[in-house]
Amino acid sequence: MALPFDVAELAAHEAALDQLEAELGPLTTLVNNAGVGVMERGDPLNASEASWDRCLKVNAKALFFLTQAVAKRLIGREGLRVIVSITSSNASAVAVPRSEYCASKAAAAMATAAWAARLGPEGVQVYDVRPGLIATDMTAPVIAQYEQRAKDGLTLIPRVGQPEEVGEIVATLATGGLPDTTGALDYILTGTPLTATPLGPDPVRVCFSAAHVVADPFADDIHAIDWEATMAFRRHLDGLSLGIAEAMDTAQRGMGLGWPQALELVRRTRAELPDALVFNGCGTDHLGPAEARGLDDVRRAYLEQVAAIQAADARIILMASRALAKLAQGPDDYVRIYSEVLAACDKPVILHWLGEMFDPALAGYWGTEGFAPALDTVAGIIEANAAKVDGIKISLLDAEKEIALRNRLPEGVKMYTGDDFNYPKLIQGDVERFSRALLGIFDPLAVAVGRAVGQLGEGDVAGFRATLDPIVPLARHIFRAPTQFYKTGVV
Repeated sequence: MALPFDVAELAAHEAALDQLEAELGPLTTLVNNAGVGVMERGDPLNASEASWDRCLKVNAKALFFLTQAVAKRLIGREGLRVIVSITSSNASAVAVPRSEYCASKAAAAMATAAWAARLGPEGVQVYDVRPGLIATDMTAPVIAQYEQRAKDGLTLIPRVGQPEEVGEIVATLATGGLPDTTGALDYILTGTPLTATPLGPDPVRVCFSAAHVVADPFADDIHAIDWEATMAFRRHLDGLSLGIAEAMDTAQRGMGLGWPQALELVRRTRAELPDALVFNGCGTDHLGPAEARGLDDVRRAYLEQVAAIQAADARIILMASRALAKLAQGPDDYVRIYSEVLAACDKPVILHWLGEMFDPALAGYWGTEGFAPALDTVAGIIEANAAKVDGIKISLLDAEKEIALRNRLPEGVKMYTGDDFNYPKLIQGDVERFSRALLGIFDPLAVAVGRAVGQLGEGDVAGFRATLDPIVPLARHIFRAPTQFYKTGVV
C-alpha cells in the first residue's frame, strides 16, 4: 500500500498513521528513509538559511516527530517492534560542500540514539543505519566522482553501493535478524560452536559437499584460483569423512570456473586425496554457443569431458547441459543423448537434475515444461540405464518433487538431495525411503554433518533434527533468489 504524504508537515503524521492502520492493521515497523540534500553544494560561508532549514526540517525534525508518533503506538504492543532510521556516514564524516546536510544527519543520528535509549525498556528495537557512497537520485550528479574516489581508496570496498544493498540491511533489522540489540553500533555473535565430528566408517547416510573453490583476490585474472586454500578446504572435508562433489558447484562451474580449471581441479584432488570419496562434474560447458549447432556437438562435448575425467581415474557427476536444453526438440533427444553418454562411462555415475532457479538456461529440461512429464522422462532414462547410474541429485528446492522421483527409482539407485531448503526432512526420510545428500550448503555447514548423521545412526531422530534444523534459515538465506548468484565466499 502506498500513501504519499509530506513528512515535514507534522500535522499530517497522525492522519497518515490512522489510515495505514485502518488498511493494514497495527503497525510494527517504521523506517525513516525520507531525506533531502543541500539546495546548492559549495562553501558553507555561502550556505543559505533556506537550505539549512530544509535539511533540518526533513532530515531531523520530521524524523524525530514521526518516530514519536509511531513510538506511542508501538508501546504496549506484543511481538517484534522495530524503528530504523537511515541517516548517513556524514553524521560523523564531514563533507564541507554539504555542511548543512551533515549537520542534519548528525542531528538525526543523535535523535535516533535518544529514541533507542527511551524505547529499549519498552521492547522496541531502534537502529541507525549510516550508508556511505550509494548510487541514488541524490548522488546522481556526482556519481562519476564518487565511483573514482571509491576506486582510489576512499572506501574499503572499492565501489559505490546500491540502494537494494541498504534495503537488505534494513530488512535484516526489521525482521529481527539481529536479536537482543538496539541502538548498538557493534553486534557480537554468541553461542557454542559445534564440535567438528567426522562421519563414521559406515554412516547411515552418505553425504557429499559440493565444494567451492577459493578465488585469488591478488591475481590480475579475476578467475584465478588460490590453489593452496582450495586444496586445504578439500583436506578439511575429507578429514570430516564427507564425500566431495568436485568441480560441479553451480554458482561457480559455468559462472566463471571454466572447463580447463575444472579439469585441473579434478586432477589435483585425485592426486592429493586418492582415497577420498570424490565424484566430479562432467558437462558440456566448454562448448561455445557458436559451436553448439546440433545434438552431435552436445554428445561430443559430453564424451570429451567423460574421457578426460576417466583418464584421471575419477568418478563422474553427469551435469545438466545448457547446450542440450537449447537444442533438444523433445524428451526423445534427452533419452538418446543420456543413453549414449552413459554407455561411455566405465563406472556408475551420479546424474544431476538442476532446476531453472539455479540456472534459467535450463528451463524446460528433459524436453517438457511440466514436472510430471519431465519426471517420466528422467525416471525412464534411469530405469533403462540402471547399471550405469549410482544415483541422481535433484535440485528443484521442492521436497515433494524429490520424494516423487525418489519413490520411482529402481532398486540400488540412490537419491541424493540437492534441496538446500528442506534437507533435514529429506535426509531423515519416511517409512519407505530416504535421501543421501549432495549439497552446496554442506560446504559452509560441513562441521554439522557428522554430528547429525551420527545421531541419526544411533536412532536419535530428535537429536538429528536439533542439529540440522537450526541451520536451515542460514541455508535459505544463502540460497535465496536470485539463487544462481548465491553467496560463494564461504570457504
